[in-house]
Amino acid sequence: MIKNKRSLSTMALLSGSLLLTGCSSRFFEIDYQAVNQDAKAPQKTYVVVDAVEADSLVDQATKYRDEGLMDAALGTFGLALEENPGLVDAHLGMGHIFLDYGVDHVAENAYKRAVEAEPNNYDANYYLGLSYQMQDKIKLAIRQYLRAIAIDPQRVEANRDVASAYLQRGTPEAAIAYARKATELDPESQEVWCNLAATSNLLGMYNEAIDAYRTAAELGPLPEAAIPAFAAAHIKMKNFERAKNLLVPVVEATNDPDFYERLAYTCFKLQEFSDAMVNYEKALKLSPNHVGALNGMGGCYMTQYLQSGRKDMDAKKNAFQMWRRSLKVKPGQGQIADLLNRYRDL
Repeated sequence: MIKNKRSLSTMALLSGSLLLTGCSSRFFEIDYQAVNQDAKAPQKTYVVVDAVEADSLVDQATKYRDEGLMDAALGTFGLALEENPGLVDAHLGMGHIFLDYGVDHVAENAYKRAVEAEPNNYDANYYLGLSYQMQDKIKLAIRQYLRAIAIDPQRVEANRDVASAYLQRGTPEAAIAYARKATELDPESQEVWCNLAATSNLLGMYNEAIDAYRTAAELGPLPEAAIPAFAAAHIKMKNFERAKNLLVPVVEATNDPDFYERLAYTCFKLQEFSDAMVNYEKALKLSPNHVGALNGMGGCYMTQYLQSGRKDMDAKKNAFQMWRRSLKVKPGQGQIADLLNRYRDL
């Protein structure tokens, strides 16, 4: 039967030319049940395809993918590639499915085929870069994103993601131009503004970082991961009340020792010492060796000692205990060693 010949030859194409190692061998055995239906009662059928144009097959495969029928989509993309092995959209479609599944190395193979078929295709180059980045192949990702940008400088995705790749590589100075360009290309995207804010923060451009975070916040609730960095920018600019206002609503929900430590620090700078100690204690309860919290708690105890007219010797003892614990966890903190020497005889 024609369908069996097509199935066998398509499987050979997929395993041989695309090297899709480890993927399902059921490309043509399609489960049409919805994800939330009873998995014990699958409804299976086989794809039967007449001799139609490859582009129509790609359209059908894309429809299957949109409907969540991934086996059907993979099989139909495979049939399209049998009709035309250089069909870029079919390679891209298969790559997208594997990327969705988290099989990034297989997606990479599909996107490479797309680039080979059409070297100046923006999507092929961009998604190959994305597959590299998902595998932490940062150098390769940057190279591929830059090729995509050379093909079409006005597309936001490559500008946005090459900036994030440069951040992953630890070179924010290389990221900043692309991060800014991404905000120009898509000013309604919260993600690009968070990217710019993070980049500016790392470069010490705190005013630009704050402005970018504010714009991102106007576009929707900020991701929790962005809150400490936003607060840190305010702290660098000595906007302690604003930093505190950012942190208070999220600390209880996240139960993160870093959040508690930053909130405690802002309270300390606002001379709200009791609140500072409460939040340092919460940070240390979650992370007993948290260096920032140990140092901060030592600072609170030393302040308590000084405010007592140097009479509260227990507070001084506690301060020294905290700082010594901190040095034990992280030796070589010159500033903490200096504090111990300065207040030893005071």
